[in-house]
Amino acid sequence: MARYKRMPVIIFNIPGLVPLVPGGTAYRAVRNLVLGNISQAVTQSISVIMVAGAIAVGFMFAQILADITRKEVVCQFGFQDTKKYVILLLCDESSKSR
Repeated sequence: MARYKRMPVIIFNIPGLVPLVPGGTAYRAVRNLVLGNISQAVTQSISVIMVAGAIAVGFMFAQILADITRKEVVCQFGFQDTKKYVILLLCDESSKSR
């Protein structure tokens, strides 16, 4: 979709991740904090932070895997002749010698 619209990929990735963050639990954490139920607020806050952190780490691993896979495919099929600027950005010295 990003290539079709000629926009950065992040514009399409982040809106897809926002609904995954547990908003109801975050609301209950803040509500319990305001009501004075500190132990419940801390427990629910930790839960929200762990879920949001897991989403962020999963997104990071997916991006790294996509970058590695794309780098290998571009270098393997030898697009060096037609797209030199892509090869310079995507391939390191060890993969150019293949």
